[in-house]
Amino acid sequence: MAAGMYKFRIALLLLASCSAVYFVIGPMAWTRKEKRSQTEITNKDTRAKPQSITYVKKVLQAPQQALQLTQREINHIKRSPVRPPINLAVNPVVAVNVIETDNDRAKSGFIYDCDDDFRDIVESRHSVNGKPVYDKNKTVMYISMPKCGSRTFVWTAMRLRDIHHFGSTVNLEYMLGDNPPLKIRDFIDDRIEESENGAIIHGHYRFIDMYGSPKKPILMSMLRDPVSRFESYFYFMRHGDKDMTKEELIKQLGPRMALPNETLDDCIEKDRGDCTWPLYRNMYVTSFCGYDARCSQSPSFALEEAKRNVDKFLVIGVMEEYDLTMAVFEKLLPATFRGAAKIYVENKDQSIDKSKTNFKKPTSPKTYSILKQRMKYDYAFYDYVKKRLHRVAKELGIGSCSALL
Repeated sequence: MAAGMYKFRIALLLLASCSAVYFVIGPMAWTRKEKRSQTEITNKDTRAKPQSITYVKKVLQAPQQALQLTQREINHIKRSPVRPPINLAVNPVVAVNVIETDNDRAKSGFIYDCDDDFRDIVESRHSVNGKPVYDKNKTVMYISMPKCGSRTFVWTAMRLRDIHHFGSTVNLEYMLGDNPPLKIRDFIDDRIEESENGAIIHGHYRFIDMYGSPKKPILMSMLRDPVSRFESYFYFMRHGDKDMTKEELIKQLGPRMALPNETLDDCIEKDRGDCTWPLYRNMYVTSFCGYDARCSQSPSFALEEAKRNVDKFLVIGVMEEYDLTMAVFEKLLPATFRGAAKIYVENKDQSIDKSKTNFKKPTSPKTYSILKQRMKYDYAFYDYVKKRLHRVAKELGIGSCSALL
């Protein structure tokens, strides 16, 4: 009996000791466990969020007032001595049937150059260039270079909208000059947000990286032989066309630019601003490089950056091969551009007649040689873009590629 009571007392003592330890240490252990669980959840959330959105980081680090365009800056963007307002009215056309059989474009007879299977093209593994997109209502951002067939592109898009019912066209202000990158990005973000899904946003502006944009716009553009583009623009600003009058264009000529009655030969001979200003000489590489200050300061830097940025465009066409470009456009983004080549062919005479410059004087061989030398960086970029367009066409099975002799 005594032995039993002794064992019972020992058991009670052990139970009391364990309870004391539990009440002292238990809460501390639970607190550590809760903290550890909360840390794991926080780390998990952190890992789930993208950490490489450079633009967002810069925005968060920038002063709030720096992210808003002042009225003075907005007026500066809108004001341009080289951007005339454009009449985008489209004459009624007979409805066209854009239904095509397979390989219609492949049988279209396009023949273009290819050089050593395009082995000199350096492409990022993340490149979207030439990769078809089949989603509907994709917002398109189209960079318009002056006198590179932009109005024809917009007119074609307007006709396609009646067929495919995507968003409206939105014209951006002139922004080819130097502007703060963050403010331009913020400005364009607002315009994209205001636009319909599937809108085609176009205008004279430079490349801006749209990484992180909620609507994930598709970038597109078109170039033209640099001297041919410059010559057309020079005379257009002084003589107009059927869409723009000479009087309203001459008002926009600056004091250092060639006079209304002067020729391109005169411009070169007298060193007028049109023929000497860096932006005019390096229009392509500066524009497709972007708003980084180095894009305006170093043409060699701008060229290499512009080449890298081609990877971020669905495609960049060339005006000399407009029909091929339209065929590529419709293969890469069929929900928006299906039938573009057919509509372009059926209406190109009307477009050319409306946008053809009223007067041009043939440029002398000397002037041409000087301009081509001054535009050597633009030619390097133009040739690179043209080669990439041909490679995309070949991969899509459009036309045929012939080796250069």
